[in-house]
Amino acid sequence: FLARVDKILSEDFGCAKIFNTCKDPYGPFLKIFRVPPSEVQRENEMMAMFVCRILSKLFPALEKWYLQSMQETKQGTLKLQQSIDQPLNDFVVKLTELSRGKNSLIPLKALKDTLKQERAHEPFIRDAGVKMLASLLQPGETQEQVMYLVGFCVWILSFNVKMLRQIDLSDAEEKTSGLIKNLVTVVRQVQREKVIRICFASFRNMLKSEELKGRMVGLGLLDIIKTLNQTEDKELKEDTKKVQDSLKKFLGQLSTFEKYTTEVLSGVLQKKSAVHSETFWRKNNAMFEKESYRHIRKLVALLDSKEAETLEMACYDLGEFARFHPDGRTLVTKMGAKSKIMSLMGHRNEQIAKQALLCIQKLMVSNWEFLSK
Repeated sequence: FLARVDKILSEDFGCAKIFNTCKDPYGPFLKIFRVPPSEVQRENEMMAMFVCRILSKLFPALEKWYLQSMQETKQGTLKLQQSIDQPLNDFVVKLTELSRGKNSLIPLKALKDTLKQERAHEPFIRDAGVKMLASLLQPGETQEQVMYLVGFCVWILSFNVKMLRQIDLSDAEEKTSGLIKNLVTVVRQVQREKVIRICFASFRNMLKSEELKGRMVGLGLLDIIKTLNQTEDKELKEDTKKVQDSLKKFLGQLSTFEKYTTEVLSGVLQKKSAVHSETFWRKNNAMFEKESYRHIRKLVALLDSKEAETLEMACYDLGEFARFHPDGRTLVTKMGAKSKIMSLMGHRNEQIAKQALLCIQKLMVSNWEFLSK
């Protein structure tokens, strides 16, 4: 039965109007999601997948029909909300849950179609949808088609300015990863052009947000653009050029401290950056008192990073802050950094172990520069 309904809706979208004669056109389908696991697990999964396909067609078709048939009245708007909003919320939550599973292709395709309705964005964000998308962007572990569908979902969300703010907030909560960071990683590591294209289409829309531009700069997207293979794809060329020009302009307007801010808040620290120097910390240590030492707290969080260069530079920067700020040693210790750094002294990476040792010395010895001689 479900296969037949899916086929009918696929062949003739207009057939969705038939469901409007039902008092509750969505309820019977949503109930299938609540069927308890049984011995016939595969059959349940297939039913759920068909419901994903059906509802992803049904919701936009009925919303369009309602909007065309109702007058622009308060009563009409209320009816639309009563008819669609709650079941749509339930469906989006279920799609987000299913997309986290092993068989994520069909739920992601349904999510892609469902997110084209702006009213689906808020329940998706409320259910930690951004974190779910970020978790699926894992080059080498995730199928390229899955990454493409995730990128498509991000692209749809990026047209909504409110959602850009939510993406920034979600990424700010992450200690060592996030949606933007993982998108940049995909562009760096994946060769499939359609995946890169959808990522840059998303980046282009994100240029409306100063915060997200800062994250892209901090994550080294400009350097990655220089290494991309030449393409004949006109759309990708335009998007790449637009992103590159915009980020260059943004970077050129930043002070040294602002450049450091974009880097540390991106969650990726780069050794080649000029801000990781004695001169920078000597001149700017007082600036880190802003927002209750936000940057220092982020550095402490980055001590859990899995990236060697970030760990090395986090140890270096915390050591320099402890060295030059009058209360640096006390603050870094109170934030719980000392035990983390001590554990890194035994790291198998020699550079990380070296910077961790130097950082501990700076935390414990007042005139560290004399000790180093």
